[in-house]
Amino acid sequence: MQTKPVLRSSKPRAAKAALKGSGNRAVASYLARVKEPARSTLERIRDLIRAAAPAEAEECISYGMPAFRYKGALVATRLSRTIAAFSPCSPR
Repeated sequence: MQTKPVLRSSKPRAAKAALKGSGNRAVASYLARVKEPARSTLERIRDLIRAAAPAEAEECISYGMPAFRYKGALVATRLSRTIAAFSPCSPR
């Protein structure tokens, strides 16, 4: 059985360009390309991270994944065909 990818993009170059950079806009662009129910799962994870992270933490895209930074990498979330993952980052 073949599964469909979670991310959809009719214009790969435009999608990659939208994912560069940092901030809520880049993360919102990433989430806009995610199909349901994965999108709502990632948005819930994002809300939980915001509630637990320091107020100074910033959202960004790191290695193509939505992430939060606070004095370096804090956490990242990612998707595959079968899972939504939460990845704590180790301090440098």
